[in-house]
Amino acid sequence: MSEIRKKNKAKIDVTRVGNIGLSGDALDADAYRSFIENLPVMFYAVSPQAPHTPIYISPTFEQFGYPIKDWMTESDIWDRVIHVDDRENVLNNTREAMRRGESVDYEYRVVCKNGEIVWVRDRSCFIKDQHGNKLCWQGVILDITPRIKAKQEVTRRERLYQTLAAHLRRSSVLLFDKQLRFTLAEGNRLATGRYTKEDLENKCMDEVFPPDVVEQWKPLYERALAGEDISFEHSGEDGFFQVDLQPIRDENGEIFAGMIMWEDISERKQAEDALKESENRYRQLFEDANDIIYVHDLSGNYVSINKAAERIFGYTKEEALKLNMAQIAVPEHLKRVQRQLAKKVAGDTTQTVYEVDCIRKDGVRITLEVNSSIILKDGEPIAVQGIARDITDRKHSEEMIRKNEERYRDLFENANDLIYTHDLHGNFTSLNRAGEKITGYSREETVKMHIAQVVAPEFLEGAKTMTARKLEEDRPTTYELEIIRKDGRRVPLELSTRLIVSDGLPVGVQGVGRDITERRQAEASMHKALSLFTSTFESTADGIVVMSLDQKIVTANRKFVEMWGVDEEIMESKDGKRLVKFVTDQVKNSEDFRRQLQETYADEHGTFTELLELKDGRIFERYSQPQYLEGKPVGRVACFRDITERTQAEERLRHYALHDTLTDLPNRVSFMDHLHRAVERSVGNEHAHFAVLFLDLDRFKVINDSLGHAVGDKLLIGIAKRLASCIRPGDVVARLGGDEFTILLNRSGEPSEVAKVAERLQAKISEPFKLDNYEVFTTASIGIVVSSNVTRSAEDFLRDADAAMYRAKESGKARYEIFDREMHVRNMNLLQVETDLRHAVERNEFEVLYQPIVDITTGRADEFEALIRWRHPVHGLVNPNEFITVAEETGLIIPIGRWILEESCRQVAEWQSRFERPLSVSVNLSAKQLMHPNLTGQVENILLDAGIHSSQLKLEVTESTVMEHSDRSLKVLSELDKLGVALSTDDFGTGYSSLSYLQKFPFQRLKIDRSFINIMDKDEKSGAIVKTILMLGENLGLEVVAEGIETVGQLEKLRSLGCTKAQGYLFSRPIDSEAAEQFLDNGANVFDDNPSLQLHSPSPMIEVADVQ
Repeated sequence: MSEIRKKNKAKIDVTRVGNIGLSGDALDADAYRSFIENLPVMFYAVSPQAPHTPIYISPTFEQFGYPIKDWMTESDIWDRVIHVDDRENVLNNTREAMRRGESVDYEYRVVCKNGEIVWVRDRSCFIKDQHGNKLCWQGVILDITPRIKAKQEVTRRERLYQTLAAHLRRSSVLLFDKQLRFTLAEGNRLATGRYTKEDLENKCMDEVFPPDVVEQWKPLYERALAGEDISFEHSGEDGFFQVDLQPIRDENGEIFAGMIMWEDISERKQAEDALKESENRYRQLFEDANDIIYVHDLSGNYVSINKAAERIFGYTKEEALKLNMAQIAVPEHLKRVQRQLAKKVAGDTTQTVYEVDCIRKDGVRITLEVNSSIILKDGEPIAVQGIARDITDRKHSEEMIRKNEERYRDLFENANDLIYTHDLHGNFTSLNRAGEKITGYSREETVKMHIAQVVAPEFLEGAKTMTARKLEEDRPTTYELEIIRKDGRRVPLELSTRLIVSDGLPVGVQGVGRDITERRQAEASMHKALSLFTSTFESTADGIVVMSLDQKIVTANRKFVEMWGVDEEIMESKDGKRLVKFVTDQVKNSEDFRRQLQETYADEHGTFTELLELKDGRIFERYSQPQYLEGKPVGRVACFRDITERTQAEERLRHYALHDTLTDLPNRVSFMDHLHRAVERSVGNEHAHFAVLFLDLDRFKVINDSLGHAVGDKLLIGIAKRLASCIRPGDVVARLGGDEFTILLNRSGEPSEVAKVAERLQAKISEPFKLDNYEVFTTASIGIVVSSNVTRSAEDFLRDADAAMYRAKESGKARYEIFDREMHVRNMNLLQVETDLRHAVERNEFEVLYQPIVDITTGRADEFEALIRWRHPVHGLVNPNEFITVAEETGLIIPIGRWILEESCRQVAEWQSRFERPLSVSVNLSAKQLMHPNLTGQVENILLDAGIHSSQLKLEVTESTVMEHSDRSLKVLSELDKLGVALSTDDFGTGYSSLSYLQKFPFQRLKIDRSFINIMDKDEKSGAIVKTILMLGENLGLEVVAEGIETVGQLEKLRSLGCTKAQGYLFSRPIDSEAAEQFLDNGANVFDDNPSLQLHSPSPMIEVADVQ
């Protein structure tokens, strides 16, 4: 069809061609047919009479899709191919023309076999011969589809332009042909609004516009007709216009006209200016907004973001625009964001508000409230815009509110107090669990009740009055009333109420009620207690005064007035400053005391303790602590205790602890302290040489045994005086015990000078002593050790001096020896002892002996002291004094001590299985054992393994052992005390013997050292010390045991002093386990074998005055 349509462009006079063909004047029939069939038109001829049978159909008819055969044979084919809308008109007009003999020329549509519609022009008429006879009805059909379509397009465009112009209030459209004639003029403002439709249509440009306008615009029209699209803005007196010129082409692309569109854009220009201003304002709002304003694409990449993002996210704007939302949202919230984005992409154009947690650049987690919506372009989503508000603080506040609500609910439900609410009419609206318990009603029952049904009748009016007052003035209100429980019992309550307010108006009352039944009972008890307190306050031995913070006397007891001798007039004046001056004037160091008082009152919360020495010699202990009222300090309480006698007793005990009771010389503890300090001074100081002399009397035992202990003691006292007279001030003479003395010479000089001192001492000692009508002679062996540049301990010096002394005795006595290399060799022998001791541990060469601890009032012994002995394979039974020191120094005392504990507890368990009466054992603890990190655990395990109760084990420690490491000792002894093990201080009186020491540590027993027992029946001081210790034990609630009882005289003396327990050779030597078991079998009473030891008369009671 397209090829045929191209041929139709040729100009053909079909009538002329047809006439020539049929006349046969110029061409024969074949030539004519060939010529016709090659023309780009369709020819047909039918008979002139009905039914008009086809005579000729040209081959070009096949372009309709039907073969020539169908055209020639099928009589209804024309009915089928002519368009149904044109068929009746075409056929009727053709019949009418045939009837009249006229020609026809019309256009109609043909429907091809494939359904395509083709426009044709059909020109037909009768062909007659020369005589006028009708030969046929002949027609020429030309395909005019392109022309029709072009025409339709032009018409459509014109209609479109007319419609467009009609709807564009401020626009106009002009069509013009190649002669610059306006063929169409539509719109409201034709050519800037100065012309009408009639002024323009069917007129040329130069007919309408003035020459200067034509000169300006004609080139533009011509450029459009040449194929150029032109667009520009035109401004003039009539306003701003958008001008667009473009060519109009036909179906073949040929330009046949042009179009110019004028659009009045004056308002748009004004709007654009306003828009720019609005955009500037929006941009300012955008940047200054407190919330994040953002746009991100559908993948979550940010494309626009404001300054708030920098502040909230911590990223710069440039950094933020490189981020994806997945890099900011926390992982657990990212899916939520992605779901929202998916909904938007799927077409959800509604605004969405959701919360998401994000991570700032600095890692801090924040919460955002996001309000987002989709951005569409051509109906398709292209991005998401939103506003994100930082609600982190709000969320925290909400969380706090939620937690507070939970806490309130938890408090409401779990409070021990009754909590309820009721409306303004008194109808209950809620009740907690405690309320159910206190009232006996369930909350379901309560919310159906009125307060009048619960409050006791005599309190109801008062409760209503309180509610009315609260409505008038909402202040916290607390009052007491009684309610009647469901079971009829009365319950006193203390109520606190407040108004419940909603929208500024009271809607109810909330109350908290506390059951004060116990408080009322307590108040009654308190009144009794207060009376008792007043009685105690007035009768206490301490002087007590209470003063306010502004130094007013609040109260004071009689004892305070008596202690200080305060005038009644001062007490009645309540003037604290006068009282302070009165008291301060009596203190020895009044200025110091005044300064201490100032410090006391400057620290309202401090607690102070101090000793005051009065001018009259008395010593007071002052204890001051703050007095509180409702948690606030309101004054001070000061307690004064007269500790004059106690202080003097402590001084005596302290002196006794550091001095030998017989000679009043410093004892071992004191001497070692001096020696330690001398060693410290000598380190790095070549001018601080010192020497230690260890002196032991020769033949003292002979004198003591032959002339008696009394003479021996007097000899020791005389020796002490002579030694003290031979030394310089600053040097130290001490008695270590027995007949052993030590001397520390500070700034000793050369060994030869020390030797001269030793000779002087020996000469002095060798002079005769007049003792009880006896002339006594004695000598001394002296060991000397001189300090050197070699660093050694104080114990080393004493040991070496002791070794030198023994060397002097071995060399004939009455001489001195200076420690040298040979003595060092002797010390090496001590190492052999250590070696043997280690083997002894491995070979189990130790055994335990048991010495009974006797009740000296009954003779009964249910307790033993465990004493270790070493059965050496070569030397036989070795006394503890010969190896315990080495064991301590080497640390072997730890396994040895553990073995003693295990063996002793095992033995007690074995005995206890045979005897009904409770038995116990005392075991000595060494210093090393006490410092062992798991001593308590060891003791507990040993008790469990043995199967005995902790009360059946008593542990003994010396004073010096405890005081060397007082803090650690206190911790360990406290643990053992909690375990139930009884604790005893051994050799009491030879060490510190401090009251504070006894008060500090959890001892239950004191053991008086044998050194006091040995001489107490001969020496009044020793007897006084024993008496003091017994009194001290009774006052402190401590059991006292005397050690080393060897004579009946000592026993009787102890009984007279009130001692009840003792041990010593008088009763029994240490015995092995078999002998101890036999002792238990025989009744365990020492009086059975020695009736002379029995108590024959009641021992005198200790006087109260002695106790005080």
